Amino acid sequence: MALPTNYKDWKIASRIFYEQARLTRYSIQFYRKRGEWYDEIRFDSHDNLRGRTVRAPHFHIKIETRMKTDEVQAIEEIKRFIDNYLDEIQGAIGAIGATET
Repeated sequence: MALPTNYKDWKIASRIFYEQARLTRYSIQFYRKRGEWYDEIRFDSHDNLRGRTVRAPHFHIKIETRMKTDEVQAIEEIKRFIDNYLDEIQGAIGAIGATET
């Protein structure tokens, strides 16, 4: 089955590796260009640690923001994100230790 290459205004790129019909490594990326910037949402199965590639399944969200001019306000924005959205996102992606919603 062919994987999709876009969703709404997002493009999809993936690197998928199988061994003996079992998924062993992946990077699945949704990205969209916004001016000179790329927003990105991505699942990765591995990470680089001290020059070695190690199994470390994780999720990235990178979205352009305005430059922060107040440290206290930036901390409050992150706290608001944690309080209002993090549990739901963790549940949606199947994060380890996620609270059931």
